[in-house]
Amino acid sequence: MKKTSSVLRITLLSGLILFVLTVIVLTVFYFVNISGTRMQRMQDNFTRALREYDMYANYIPGLERDFIKLNTDLDRLEKMTISVESWLSVLKRRRALSQVYPASFNNYVNSIDKALEIYPVSQPIIALTAEALVKNIAITREADEKLRGLIPALTGSDYNNLRLSLHVLLGDFRNPQRAQVIPDYIVSDGTESVTINLILLLMLKNDIRMAAADVQSMFYNLAPSVDGLRFIAEFFYDFGELERSAEIFSLINDEKSLSRASDALYLAGYTGSARNIWQLLAESGSEKSLYNLGLTSEDREESLSYFENLLSIDPENISDFKQFGLIRYSRLLELENALEALGKTRGLSPIGFPFIDLEICRRQTARWELGRQMAEAWLLIDRHPEDEDLYRWASWLFLFQRNFNEIKILLNRIENFGFPAAENNDYWTLVDRAIQQMFEGNIENAENMLKSIPKENAGWAVFANLGRIMEARRSAGLAVEQYELAMSKNPAPKTAARIQIRMARCYSALNRFLDARRSYEYALELDPGNLTARMELDRY
Repeated sequence: MKKTSSVLRITLLSGLILFVLTVIVLTVFYFVNISGTRMQRMQDNFTRALREYDMYANYIPGLERDFIKLNTDLDRLEKMTISVESWLSVLKRRRALSQVYPASFNNYVNSIDKALEIYPVSQPIIALTAEALVKNIAITREADEKLRGLIPALTGSDYNNLRLSLHVLLGDFRNPQRAQVIPDYIVSDGTESVTINLILLLMLKNDIRMAAADVQSMFYNLAPSVDGLRFIAEFFYDFGELERSAEIFSLINDEKSLSRASDALYLAGYTGSARNIWQLLAESGSEKSLYNLGLTSEDREESLSYFENLLSIDPENISDFKQFGLIRYSRLLELENALEALGKTRGLSPIGFPFIDLEICRRQTARWELGRQMAEAWLLIDRHPEDEDLYRWASWLFLFQRNFNEIKILLNRIENFGFPAAENNDYWTLVDRAIQQMFEGNIENAENMLKSIPKENAGWAVFANLGRIMEARRSAGLAVEQYELAMSKNPAPKTAARIQIRMARCYSALNRFLDARRSYEYALELDPGNLTARMELDRY
């Protein structure tokens, strides 16, 4: 009996437990079903409201009140969102509305901020945030910091274009220093535009070998477009593979590419081939080709003919080739004929073209006394006060005249005008100021100015004048080092000859007479008419 009772209790307890578990399971399924039904109902309501919005948006007349209603409807839709996808649907419509109704742009931005706060790792929302930050506004420091915080979250090749575009907008492609902040994890998605941008990035980072490898791969594997071929050809042109550059330019069947191919051939030493292309292009009136033919012709009459043809083309359409063609043309003429051509060629008035005005002034300096030369130089500058090249010429003239008071006035005026001190890495104003300081006896100031110029940007004049300073201090060995650096910058032959003469004098001071003789001989090779070198050489 006891045994039967015990079995009965166990059976009842097991049944009770099973009942409780069944109730729990059914309750869970009930609430899941209710929750799923509720979520589905919310999704259905959102989809229905979205459809109604689209129907209204497609047929509104476009009045102010219609746009305001659309904005209100989007506010209501925003409150109905239940997922990233539904948020993106709202943002898509807000974006479209802001394009036709700019007053709603702020609502679009605020909506993006809310979505990003809820879904901070959603890449589509991050992409929309970045786009909104750079749209129609200047990139402030705050926007810059926010964008730089967003970029690392945009992973994967789908966002390559966006990441690269943001780096461009933030100025990271501006110079090699800024390019270092761009991470190396950006990889090409195989498209031509991204590949080109990544090659440019490698060039900025000075990894030319890898850039060249990617250019080769792009040429052979991507079937580049016309613009892609042009990029590849320009790459080879810039990095010294001129024959390859000309070959690739020739694959593009347009006048511009043929012209660039001829440039590459000319620089590679194939002058005849380049002239053949220029003659072909000149038949269609190419001003550049006519200019190049006139410039490279070894026959004076032929050169005159090409320049005359250039100057006869459409006098109302003035290009740099025409302006400089007139200057080159005038240099083939006697002084009076040259001045007449420079002053009376139709469409090329000296008042409107400072380099023509400069050429007139330059040609006439030979027959003016020094005071008149100085006065005409100042009048030239006054006619074209914003052209820095004219100041540069005037400074050269005053240096040639040893008129250091005028140089001081001129350089002060340049500084007052606010011309950049190193435009295109050209520090000519600082060099001329240093020379002026040297002749006033301020040797230390001059030396500091010259040494402040980065070596990679310094021209021969920087090292030559440092050599003169070393000579003045009787440091002939240091002077020779500076003169050698000046020679490495490939100065013009006559200038190089003068540097060699100064080197020879330093060698003599060091009792290195054989080296001195070699320097004088080299000076004569560079400038056979140099009397100083010839006279000094006769002493050895």
